[in-house]
Amino acid sequence: APNAIGSLDIPNTLIDAGFFTILIKALNATGLIETLSEQQNDVFTIFAPSDDAFTKLEVNLNCLLREDNLDGLREILEFHVVPGLIISTNFVNGQSFTTMNGDRVTISVDDNGNAQIENARINLEVMPGVEALNGIVYLVDDALIPPDDTVAATISTCQMLDLNSSLVSATYFTEFLDATDAIGMDFSEPNGIYTVFALGSDTIESLPDFPVRCLSRDEFSFAVEQMLNYHVVTGQILLTEFYNGQVLETLA
Repeated sequence: APNAIGSLDIPNTLIDAGFFTILIKALNATGLIETLSEQQNDVFTIFAPSDDAFTKLEVNLNCLLREDNLDGLREILEFHVVPGLIISTNFVNGQSFTTMNGDRVTISVDDNGNAQIENARINLEVMPGVEALNGIVYLVDDALIPPDDTVAATISTCQMLDLNSSLVSATYFTEFLDATDAIGMDFSEPNGIYTVFALGSDTIESLPDFPVRCLSRDEFSFAVEQMLNYHVVTGQILLTEFYNGQVLETLA
């Protein structure tokens, strides 16, 4: 039986902590949630990446959760799990462990006792190691990426473009982008985070009595700006966050 003390198993400890919504979704999608449950009668140490850590990867999370990318995602998740119990007071600089995916990870400890695993800080200030029924959970500030071709391909496939580049790559927002360029509206990364309800080329061309060429004419710039601003909301709103009757404040 596991030699860990805690009232919850690892999955429920992650849920209870409140930092790991994305990790829990990923564990569910790959089936690892069952592996890490108490019913398996095994003990694990998990260096759990927070939601912020996943965001730093700059990948499309919905893409990672697609069935054709689950092998790569599973490799990433297993790289954060070490069989056995590792207590933080026993961390030693240069200590290495074999993870669930077969690759090794190394812990470094500085003179002040701050610990890292590979390139990720083990954040003992926010969340000291929490003992679970079947292991121990540490919070890490960055996701670990194993040196694996499948993982590299998955990350490349799901690499997140900034909003402007996404609109360009989609190819069916040409007129919309021409109009935003004409009024100086820029959705590239340094200029803020937005949700854009972008007009497709077919939509713009079907507008009654509104020639597409008018979008870039100076005398119509104010009207065009107001129209375009009406399609833009500050902040990122995911499809899963929409609900019936929701009211959004646009830039108009």
